[in-house]
Amino acid sequence: MKILLVLLILIAGEAIARRKFKRNSGPQCGGKPYYEQPIKYHYDEDIDLCVGIREHCGDEEDEGYDDVQSCVDDNLKAGHIKTVYVRCDPGRGVVKDSKTGKVLITRLCSKPDKFCLPDEYCYNATRYGYCCKENLPQQTAEESFSPQLAEETASPCLKNKIRFFYDDDVQLCLAYRDGCEQHGKSYDTIEECLRKSRFAKVIGRRIMHKSYMCIDGYKPATLSLSNNEKLPLQAKTSCEKKQFCAPEQICMQRGKLGYCCDKGYPSFQKFSFKKLP
Repeated sequence: MKILLVLLILIAGEAIARRKFKRNSGPQCGGKPYYEQPIKYHYDEDIDLCVGIREHCGDEEDEGYDDVQSCVDDNLKAGHIKTVYVRCDPGRGVVKDSKTGKVLITRLCSKPDKFCLPDEYCYNATRYGYCCKENLPQQTAEESFSPQLAEETASPCLKNKIRFFYDDDVQLCLAYRDGCEQHGKSYDTIEECLRKSRFAKVIGRRIMHKSYMCIDGYKPATLSLSNNEKLPLQAKTSCEKKQFCAPEQICMQRGKLGYCCDKGYPSFQKFSFKKLP
């Protein structure tokens, strides 16, 4: 009986060793196992996203970036945010970069896999891949990537107070940074503008309905009125000038107007512009 037990243990040990060897003997990249190669980040124009690729495991001609943020800063436009959603099977969690804490994103999984570590599993979303590992805590994750606005490129206007004026072209009360634009008559609050400017006379009994859409993960920044209604924070300023919305906000352009978005939900909101009682 003891001999049989020993034989079973030896056979099981060999089977485990064979499985482990088979899994760790994956494809080679640059003369060594793919998982020993460092991750480099490359901008993928097709999906407008920076993805991780093991060095020498792809057909990229450029050297790539050492970290994902450098790739994002060089390739995504200011104010642009890319959000990804990942989900692992029960019992597995999302693998993140140990340096940045961000979800590791790669191109769609290949066969054999050349990105996730041998004890990880490669999953495909619609247009990108990611890694999952057993016993990690976070089964689902949402990750946003956006270029960092360098402090030296931030407009000095952002330090100035926000004031409001009535614009005849769009027949709305708009915001601007004091000292950075010139307007004939301006007001301290949007409510003062709605009551004292030409807006009240022009709008009359009409109600103007407008919809505003931010990118996913952001919602229109709003101003509160005394009647508890809210209106969007918008200006007759191009988003490219970066001289109106606060650094933690993003600016969305619609025609000649730019409006600010804060982090949060819902991304799509409707507002009513009307004469105040």
